[in-house]
Amino acid sequence: MKYLLSLLAVTVALPAFAQENATQALLKRLPTLPFHEESVGSPGAKDAPKTEGKGAFVGSALLVDAAFTAQYENTPPSAPFMVAVPKSDDVTVIPGSKKNGATELVKIASTTPDKQPIEILHLMDFRVPMQAEPGDRLKACFHLLVTQGLPAVTKGYDDAKYIAAYATKVGTYDAVCVHAHMTKPKTGEHYAVKLVGILHPKQAGGVMAFLMANTKLSEVKQPSDLTSKGMGLQIIHSLRFVEATKTPAKP
Repeated sequence: MKYLLSLLAVTVALPAFAQENATQALLKRLPTLPFHEESVGSPGAKDAPKTEGKGAFVGSALLVDAAFTAQYENTPPSAPFMVAVPKSDDVTVIPGSKKNGATELVKIASTTPDKQPIEILHLMDFRVPMQAEPGDRLKACFHLLVTQGLPAVTKGYDDAKYIAAYATKVGTYDAVCVHAHMTKPKTGEHYAVKLVGILHPKQAGGVMAFLMANTKLSEVKQPSDLTSKGMGLQIIHSLRFVEATKTPAKP
């Protein structure tokens, strides 16, 4: 599955001037997204990230940058970032790696004692070009999430259905959320799905978060709960972009 998304893919076969004209025409046709402020607590982590076993990170602050991805032969993020991860024996953090075939930057999962998945959060690289109007960049983000992101993450699941989309803020960053749901073939587990495009304010880079919450085992019982409940939502809202050449502040 290819997680690196770019608006240029929409018009990649066109000459440069035609790409720009086609993109602008597309953005003008898209509606302005409603704004919804999400209600979320904080994992409240203070310590620096620590490792416990190769490839599994525990602790509170997780820095995802070129040095992090290099350890696992993965592509570095276009916009390095840090997230806070709750400390729990039931939470695991697994870096994406060419060795294990995962092109995502990192996966954070919570499970029951018998290892059934409760919530799974994938954090992936994401690029949305800067636009003259901030609202146009949000439209472009929405377009990518719905036309490329959602089909990719729901592939192989049954009853995948788009529900709603809105603009929001993750910290101080512009973001777009898309909600959906899907069921796992054969076993029938129902998942509430949240896709979030988090935009770096000064460059085309960003992060796409893909959260799937088991509606039987998690506190997310329906897609509307994705605006206020769950571990994954807390982690998403702890995200802070950092400068690649400086020591980052803690989230």
